[in-house]
Amino acid sequence: MLRSYWTALSLSWTLFICRSYAQERQGYLIAAPSVFRAGVEEALSVTIFNAVEETHVQVQLSVKGETVAYSHGTVPRGLRGQAHLKVWGNRHITERGYIFHNYTTVTVDSKGTAVFIQTDKPVYKPKHKVLINVYSVTPDLRPVNDKIEAYVLVSGGRDHPDLEGGPQDIGGLVSQPQAGDYRAGKGSI
Repeated sequence: MLRSYWTALSLSWTLFICRSYAQERQGYLIAAPSVFRAGVEEALSVTIFNAVEETHVQVQLSVKGETVAYSHGTVPRGLRGQAHLKVWGNRHITERGYIFHNYTTVTVDSKGTAVFIQTDKPVYKPKHKVLINVYSVTPDLRPVNDKIEAYVLVSGGRDHPDLEGGPQDIGGLVSQPQAGDYRAGKGSI
């Protein structure tokens, strides 16, 4: 019943990053999904660049201007790790209180290279050409101009044997690819 209620109700979820206190000339990068679904765990990634002291971060999730989830914390200088963002849902009909409660893992990263992998579509069929873009940036948000080795993995973590193509063109899947989950990845830079 809860699932059908949320399916019938179309909510527009907006993620607000309220405040991030950081030193001047410091920066941050936040990657979040454009759509949050009720009851589904989503990932939010926060990267803090060149932090010289601890950083206070506040995250707020709002629906129609009303805050439904709020979290804050202090990120120590040089910390790499994960934190949890809890999300609650509320329905104002005849019932009171929270009708769902969920949490997600938030990745906090203060240094290193950020790598973004983009595919041209979410699902590929046999003989379709696989196109990917790989972008990497340094902590000061400058592009990395080094060679990157990209690959596709099948279920179980093995390199995909059915790809054809060179370094600039990942290629197409053969006519009978192995079924399963595929992940794009990167090698050392």
